[in-house]
Amino acid sequence: MCHTIQISIRAVCPDDIAAIAALESAISNNPWRANAFSDMLRSNDSLHAAAMTDSNTVAGYVCGRQAADECEIYKLAVDEKHRRQGIAEKLLRHIEDSARTGKLTAIYLEVAESNTAALSLYTKLGYERCGLRKGYYAATGEAAVCMRRNIDFGMR
Repeated sequence: MCHTIQISIRAVCPDDIAAIAALESAISNNPWRANAFSDMLRSNDSLHAAAMTDSNTVAGYVCGRQAADECEIYKLAVDEKHRRQGIAEKLLRHIEDSARTGKLTAIYLEVAESNTAALSLYTKLGYERCGLRKGYYAATGEAAVCMRRNIDFGMR
């Protein structure tokens, strides 16, 4: 019998930091340490969310920072065993709703040029390419595609 995992999206809590840092280390070429996530959580200008499974484990996370009337997403990750279930989209929608509530006008992010799955998702959600940063990822030398999504204040 197949069990469908239920995912809920909520603000990151201090108790989530160790699991987020472990997930970050497992999937990132240049991982943030736990203290960077803790600092982000304590910041008044951060926007963040965790995707939690029905067994209360972290399946993914997103974090960014508000600067003036815009948001920049620094990290968005989903555990490999939970990918292709719409979790990244749910996390992005949560940040977009937070940005809308905060009257922010745009969200920016960078994504590895070779990450076609993420590029496809971002494009589907209305993000547009606005630049390219050559050699952005030090570990690989890969370029980052800069993307932007204007925030509308109507319905999604």
